[in-house]
Amino acid sequence: MYARLFIDLENIPVVLLDSDESGQKAYEILTESLFMENKKNILLIGQFLKRKEECEIEDLIGKELLVKCLNRNNLVSPLVSESEIEDSAFNDSLIKYCSKNEIKLVPNWKYKLSIKFKKDFLKKDKESILKEILEEKIDIFENLIQKINQYAKKKVND
Repeated sequence: MYARLFIDLENIPVVLLDSDESGQKAYEILTESLFMENKKNILLIGQFLKRKEECEIEDLIGKELLVKCLNRNNLVSPLVSESEIEDSAFNDSLIKYCSKNEIKLVPNWKYKLSIKFKKDFLKKDKESILKEILEEKIDIFENLIQKINQYAKKKVND
Protein backbone atom coordinates (compact mmCIF):
# COMPACT_ATOMS: atom_id res chain seq x y z
CA MET A 1 0.00 0.00 0.00
CA TYR A 2 1.09 3.49 -0.80
CA ALA A 3 -0.45 4.98 2.34
CA ARG A 4 2.69 4.22 4.36
CA LEU A 5 4.82 6.18 1.89
CA PHE A 6 2.69 9.29 2.22
CA ILE A 7 1.80 9.26 5.90
CA ASP A 8 5.25 10.56 6.88
CA LEU A 9 5.10 13.50 4.49
CA GLU A 10 3.85 16.96 5.45
CA ASN A 11 0.33 16.20 4.25
CA ILE A 12 -1.95 13.58 5.67
CA PRO A 13 -3.29 11.74 2.62
CA VAL A 14 -6.93 11.07 1.97
CA VAL A 15 -7.54 7.52 0.81
CA LEU A 16 -10.59 6.55 -1.26
CA LEU A 17 -11.45 2.86 -1.09
CA ASP A 18 -14.00 0.66 -2.79
CA SER A 19 -16.80 -0.42 -0.45
CA ASP A 20 -16.38 -4.06 -1.40
CA GLU A 21 -14.91 -6.77 0.81
CA SER A 22 -11.28 -5.91 0.02
CA GLY A 23 -11.95 -2.19 0.51
CA GLN A 24 -13.57 -2.88 3.89
CA LYS A 25 -10.55 -4.96 4.95
CA ALA A 26 -8.16 -2.20 3.87
CA TYR A 27 -10.29 0.31 5.81
CA GLU A 28 -10.05 -1.76 8.99
CA ILE A 29 -6.29 -2.23 8.65
CA LEU A 30 -5.62 1.45 7.96
CA THR A 31 -7.88 2.82 10.69
CA GLU A 32 -6.33 0.46 13.24
CA SER A 33 -2.77 1.42 12.31
CA LEU A 34 -1.53 4.27 10.11
CA PHE A 35 -4.74 6.30 10.25
CA MET A 36 -5.69 5.61 13.86
CA GLU A 37 -5.68 9.36 14.59
CA ASN A 38 -7.03 10.37 11.18
CA LYS A 39 -9.86 7.90 10.50
CA LYS A 40 -11.85 10.57 8.70
CA ASN A 41 -9.15 10.56 6.00
CA ILE A 42 -10.21 7.10 4.87
CA LEU A 43 -13.26 7.40 2.62
CA LEU A 44 -15.40 4.59 1.24
CA ILE A 45 -17.18 4.97 -2.08
CA GLY A 46 -20.43 3.72 -0.54
CA GLN A 47 -20.53 6.83 1.69
CA PHE A 48 -20.98 9.01 -1.38
CA LEU A 49 -23.38 6.75 -3.23
CA LYS A 50 -25.46 6.24 -0.08
CA ARG A 51 -25.77 2.55 -0.86
CA LYS A 52 -25.33 -0.37 1.48
CA GLU A 53 -24.22 -2.96 -1.09
CA GLU A 54 -20.64 -3.29 -2.19
CA CYS A 55 -19.62 -0.38 -4.41
CA GLU A 56 -16.54 0.09 -6.53
CA ILE A 57 -15.03 3.06 -8.34
CA GLU A 58 -17.07 2.26 -11.47
CA ASP A 59 -20.24 2.95 -9.51
CA LEU A 60 -19.24 6.60 -9.14
CA ILE A 61 -19.31 6.90 -12.93
CA GLY A 62 -22.53 5.00 -13.47
CA LYS A 63 -23.78 2.30 -15.76
CA GLU A 64 -25.03 4.77 -18.37
CA LEU A 65 -21.54 5.89 -19.39
CA LEU A 66 -19.84 2.57 -18.78
CA VAL A 67 -22.24 0.57 -20.97
CA LYS A 68 -21.80 3.09 -23.79
CA CYS A 69 -18.05 2.69 -23.50
CA LEU A 70 -18.27 -1.12 -23.42
CA ASN A 71 -20.41 -1.20 -26.54
CA ARG A 72 -18.53 1.52 -28.43
CA ASN A 73 -15.20 -0.22 -27.88
CA ASN A 74 -16.41 -3.76 -28.61
CA LEU A 75 -15.64 -5.08 -25.14
CA VAL A 76 -18.81 -7.22 -25.22
CA SER A 77 -20.39 -9.38 -27.86
CA PRO A 78 -23.25 -8.94 -28.60
CA LEU A 79 -23.83 -5.43 -27.33
CA VAL A 80 -25.20 -4.83 -23.84
CA SER A 81 -28.52 -3.12 -23.13
CA GLU A 82 -28.03 -0.50 -20.41
CA SER A 83 -31.69 -0.60 -19.39
CA GLU A 84 -31.41 -4.30 -18.53
CA ILE A 85 -28.43 -3.92 -16.20
CA GLU A 86 -29.57 -3.75 -12.56
CA ASP A 87 -29.15 -0.51 -10.61
CA SER A 88 -26.70 -1.96 -8.12
CA ALA A 89 -22.95 -2.58 -8.12
CA PHE A 90 -22.04 -2.21 -11.80
CA ASN A 91 -19.42 -4.94 -12.15
CA ASP A 92 -21.54 -7.60 -10.45
CA SER A 93 -24.67 -6.54 -12.33
CA LEU A 94 -22.87 -6.61 -15.67
CA ILE A 95 -21.38 -10.06 -15.07
CA LYS A 96 -24.77 -11.39 -13.97
CA TYR A 97 -26.49 -9.88 -17.04
CA CYS A 98 -23.86 -11.20 -19.45
CA SER A 99 -23.97 -14.67 -17.94
CA LYS A 100 -27.76 -14.79 -18.10
CA ASN A 101 -27.84 -13.59 -21.73
CA GLU A 102 -24.79 -15.52 -22.97
CA ILE A 103 -22.90 -12.32 -23.73
CA LYS A 104 -19.15 -12.62 -23.86
CA LEU A 105 -16.92 -10.08 -22.15
CA VAL A 106 -13.43 -9.76 -23.62
CA PRO A 107 -10.56 -11.00 -21.45
CA ASN A 108 -9.42 -8.36 -18.94
CA TRP A 109 -12.58 -6.38 -19.71
CA LYS A 110 -12.48 -4.37 -16.49
CA TYR A 111 -8.94 -3.12 -17.13
CA LYS A 112 -9.67 -2.45 -20.81
CA LEU A 113 -12.85 -0.58 -19.89
CA SER A 114 -10.92 1.72 -17.55
CA ILE A 115 -8.32 2.50 -20.24
CA LYS A 116 -10.91 3.06 -22.99
CA PHE A 117 -13.11 5.16 -20.72
CA LYS A 118 -10.20 7.40 -19.79
CA LYS A 119 -9.08 7.78 -23.41
CA ASP A 120 -12.62 8.57 -24.55
CA PHE A 121 -13.04 11.26 -21.88
CA LEU A 122 -9.67 12.87 -22.52
CA LYS A 123 -10.75 13.51 -26.10
CA LYS A 124 -13.77 15.55 -24.99
CA ASP A 125 -14.13 19.14 -23.91
CA LYS A 126 -15.72 20.18 -20.63
CA GLU A 127 -19.13 20.99 -22.14
CA SER A 128 -19.40 17.57 -23.82
CA ILE A 129 -18.52 15.79 -20.61
CA LEU A 130 -21.04 17.76 -18.57
CA LYS A 131 -23.79 16.91 -21.08
CA GLU A 132 -23.08 13.19 -20.68
CA ILE A 133 -22.82 12.95 -16.91
CA LEU A 134 -26.04 12.72 -14.94
CA GLU A 135 -26.66 15.65 -12.59
CA GLU A 136 -26.77 13.29 -9.59
CA LYS A 137 -23.28 12.01 -10.47
CA ILE A 138 -21.92 15.56 -10.67
CA ASP A 139 -23.34 16.20 -7.18
CA ILE A 140 -21.63 13.03 -5.89
CA PHE A 141 -18.28 14.06 -7.38
CA GLU A 142 -18.60 17.57 -5.94
CA ASN A 143 -19.30 16.12 -2.50
CA LEU A 144 -16.35 13.74 -2.82
CA ILE A 145 -13.98 16.54 -3.88
CA GLN A 146 -15.18 18.76 -1.01
CA LYS A 147 -14.49 15.96 1.50
CA ILE A 148 -11.05 15.31 0.07
CA ASN A 149 -10.19 19.01 0.21
CA GLN A 150 -11.58 19.27 3.74
CA TYR A 151 -9.48 16.40 5.09
CA ALA A 152 -6.30 16.89 3.07
CA LYS A 153 -4.42 19.21 5.36
CA LYS A 154 -0.90 19.64 6.56
CA LYS A 155 0.29 17.97 9.71
CA VAL A 156 0.63 20.22 12.69
CA ASN A 157 3.91 19.88 14.55
CA ASP A 158 3.48 19.52 18.29
